[in-house]
Amino acid sequence: RIGEDGKTYTKAEFLSKFNDQQKWQDAEEPDDDHRPKWTIKGFIGPRLGELVADSFTPQTAKDDPDWQIAFMRTLGRKGSVELVKRLLQSHDVVTRLAHEIFESAKEISTAAAATGDELNDKFAVEGAREMSYGTKADYFNGLEVRIGAPNPQVLGTMLEEHCKSSDSTTKWTTGNYGIETTSETEWLLVAGEIIDELRDWEAPGRPEEVPEDDWTAWQAVRQKLAKQDDARPGEWPKETINDKHGREQNRSGGFLKELAAINKKLRGLGEKTLLIEEALGLRLYTGPLFEKYNAVNRGGSLTG
Repeated sequence: RIGEDGKTYTKAEFLSKFNDQQKWQDAEEPDDDHRPKWTIKGFIGPRLGELVADSFTPQTAKDDPDWQIAFMRTLGRKGSVELVKRLLQSHDVVTRLAHEIFESAKEISTAAAATGDELNDKFAVEGAREMSYGTKADYFNGLEVRIGAPNPQVLGTMLEEHCKSSDSTTKWTTGNYGIETTSETEWLLVAGEIIDELRDWEAPGRPEEVPEDDWTAWQAVRQKLAKQDDARPGEWPKETINDKHGREQNRSGGFLKELAAINKKLRGLGEKTLLIEEALGLRLYTGPLFEKYNAVNRGGSLTG
């Protein structure tokens, strides 16, 4: 996109400079003559740079910019080329660089694009690790070919995928708000909101706008979710960037009341109503898990 200064940026560069997702969405797209051209340097340069920088950054300084500045100043004043070489060798950087370059080359070798411009359209916007495209066949085949047919036990399957899968407790950091979290953490926190809201309704009883069948189904969901509620974290993982409107302080409440209102309108139109499991999934999608969901839904071709 074109930044406020008139220069053209990739998404990563834009967010790094302007630090605003909304500005990226609203920014003007450059025409073909001004789009950044695909180059080896542009494609793998940032990755290799990050790998090298990470290799000789002291562990004690990983999360402390002040320590990193102090380290670089000391290195510049009292270090030497030989010292830098020893640091890189101690982390086997050449082997790691070789692996990264080879994996990048493999991605290019299986890409359908034939020219630099086509490669740029596929990869240069956000990087091959973050964005890829499938074929028309992938589109018409739907998601079942990729992730299998849906399990009719919706809630149980959702819980299994978020809390009992191989990556359920694997931490990752989101690109938009810098939140370090896990699938299990996000599930427990959002499921906890549903438990709390249904518990608040317990004393006054079933709201008038919620039919008896829905109320029974919602209470059954609450009972199932409550079995894992003891493991609910005490606080929401913090934003480390774009943190002016943190979700812990700005979460919307009463979303089950909104669900009840929407379902009332749907029944009036003769349409199927939304399940509470669907509301849970939508709620999860508005948080960090959108990155994982999109990685599955937009994961590119099944071939290659």
